[in-house]
Parts: sequence; C-alpha cells; structure tokens
Amino acid sequence: MQMVDGNGEWDWRQLEGLFPRESLERIVSVQPPHSDGGEDQPFWRWESNGQFSARSAYGYLSSDTTSGIDRVWRQIWKLKVPYRVRMFAWLALHERLLTNVERVRRHMTTSEHCEICGSNSEDIDHVLCQCTAAKEVWLKIVSTTGRDRFFRVSFREWLQTNLFELFSTAGAEDWHVRFIITCWLLWKRRCCFVFESARGAGEDIIARGNILVAEARRAFYVNVDPCGNGTEEVCWVRPPLGWIKVNVDAAVSTVDGSAGIGVVFRDTGGRWLFGFARFVERCTVLVAELWAIHDGLAQAWMHGHRCVELKSDNLEAVRIVNSTSNLMHEQGLVLAIKRWLRLEWRVRVQHVPRGKNRVADNLAAKGRRFVDYMTVCFATVPDDVVELVTEEMERSITERVCPGNLLAFPYDPGGDS
Repeated sequence: MQMVDGNGEWDWRQLEGLFPRESLERIVSVQPPHSDGGEDQPFWRWESNGQFSARSAYGYLSSDTTSGIDRVWRQIWKLKVPYRVRMFAWLALHERLLTNVERVRRHMTTSEHCEICGSNSEDIDHVLCQCTAAKEVWLKIVSTTGRDRFFRVSFREWLQTNLFELFSTAGAEDWHVRFIITCWLLWKRRCCFVFESARGAGEDIIARGNILVAEARRAFYVNVDPCGNGTEEVCWVRPPLGWIKVNVDAAVSTVDGSAGIGVVFRDTGGRWLFGFARFVERCTVLVAELWAIHDGLAQAWMHGHRCVELKSDNLEAVRIVNSTSNLMHEQGLVLAIKRWLRLEWRVRVQHVPRGKNRVADNLAAKGRRFVDYMTVCFATVPDDVVELVTEEMERSITERVCPGNLLAFPYDPGGDS
C-alpha cells in the first residue's frame, strides 16, 4: 500500500527508483492493492490454484527450450485455413522450405540465385517478402500506413506479427488468414516457375487469394447457437431493448508480450456510442482479457448505463468473472471486477464467438501500439473499421434472451442465474 498514491493508483515516482524498466512494464498490468482485497498471499503462477508443486516447478524449468515452439504451434493450429496451409506456416516459421539457398546447402542444386527476379540469394525471406514479384503483390493489399514497418522487420518477426497480431492493413479482420494464404500462393508460384517454368501474375495471386479467403470464412465461421436452435451465421447480435452491448477484447504480442485492449459500446439499434483502446504493457492473454472486462464495466457505469450486456471472446475470463472457475479468483484484478459487478445495475457477462467480436479485436490491436499509457477514445467509428461496422449493422439480428444467460439483479455471484 506504500506504493499507491492518494487516488488508489501506483505511485510511479517511488516505483521508478526501485525497479528496472522490465519490471515496471509488468507492474503496469497489475491491479493496485485495495482495502477490501484481503491479506496479501503468495501465489505460485505455474499452478491454477496458486499452490507450489514440484511437478509444476520441474515442468517450468524443463520447458524453456520448447514452450515457445509449443505456443507457436498452438497458434498455427488455430488459424482458420486449410490444413495444408497450416503445415506450410509451420515449415515457414522454422525456415524449412526448400528455397535455392536451402537446396544448395543440401547439395540439390548449384545456384542460390532467384530465378524470378535474378537476385543472388533466394532464401525464405526473399521468396515471401523481398522479391520484387512478392513486393508487387504485397503493395496491393497492405495499407499505406503499414508498409514501412511491413518491409523493415526481420523475417521471423514479420511472419509472427502478421500471423498472430495485426498490421494496419486493408480487410484487417481477415488479415491473418489473407496473409498466410498469400504467402502460400507466392510459394506455389515460385515452385511452378522453378520446376515447371510457369509464371503466375501478381493479380492472379490476389484474385485466387480472395477466393480462398472467402472459402475459409464460409468453412470456419459457423457456430452453434447457444440457445440450442442449431447453427447460425456469425454476425453481431443487437442487445435487447433498453440495454447496451459492450464488446471487449485484448491483443498480446507473441514477440515481446506487450498487450492492448479494445472496448466498443453500441445501443439496441446497433449504433456506435463510443469506443476506446489502451496499452496494458506486458502480461498474459488472460490478464489482458480481464483488464478489458474491468475497463468495459468501469466505463459503462461511469457513463450512466444500468442495463449492460458485456461480451468477451475469452471463455476462461468469462468463467472467472461469473465465478465458475477458481483460476485467479482471489487476485486483485478479479476482485476489482467483482466490486463493479456488485453495484446496483443489471449486467450480463457472456462469451461470444470471435467472429462476433471483430470490431473490439481491431481496437485491441490499436491499443497495443499506444505505448504512452493513455486511453484513446473514439467518439465516432474509426475510419479503418467503418466498413466492418456497417457490415455488422446490415447483418445484425436482435438477440433472443436465453433464460440461462440472465444474471440476478443486482449481480450476485453466489445467487441463482
């Protein structure tokens, strides 16, 4: 408590004199202590119940060399693309594609030069990004605001950032899918040119990519209706009359762990009330998602809304908030969320498929780039999501209220749903 100022926030003047920058970046994402938070307790982060065990300690110590690889594989497996494209992404991340540089190393050919543009060295970075033929394609689908960074970062950062995060790009909600499908098509074109002397035009790759992205969307974005009425096309669902809907999301970098959150407020008619995004610094995905829920509830209350439907696409975070998971149940951030929920208002905190949360996801990606710790508010729809918001308005339906989704009024974690 000595490190908290009169407003209940961290006293950074004291902390900056005690801790290195890396530690401060993690403290930013920690809820400051509060008088009703109970006694401080030690918490072992490698077990969900917070208790130390030799098993989890051994698992942590022995996983340094594999945990990153396992995490990347899990993220690749979640990509909503055909299996063969996932396998291509795995090979690309491990630089195992048989470029001419790799083929020379394996004594399969005698020349490393690129047979498309004539460059002296055809490695994987050249084929997928730096080749003039590849750049011709990327320049047509990457927005002007994102081009500088797009072509400047190292190959591994370029691949991971585009696969698992979000550059400023056209069609950003499908960017992960569009990006890896375009890479796969560039690789296929290169192989056809090298082995079959068949040249494919850049426009052909873009046209073919558009078709494959549309097919992937139709194949993967179908979800089961939580009310038990079969399947429905994924779209944003309007809240009941008199309620507002708050969509929240978080974005966490796989490169440096930096996190951002995005929150969107819309009314019964689907009209944009306001939105905001902010930088959370370094934390886990779950902690970032909980911060998004916390900030969404806080802003809803402070703006005078008393019938609120909050949606998050992180199921574990929703379970924690609704007290159906014991994970982190005594941690300060969760206790702060519960304090907001105990106020006199009607709140439903529910899980939503990722496809219905695309606008909040876009704002969260913006928040990760707001490194000055300020909350950036959007009184009107940001230009790069206007098309997405318009599409959701056109496709939206009025939500059917399922009895099992209603929380008691006021919110009571121990009461009946």
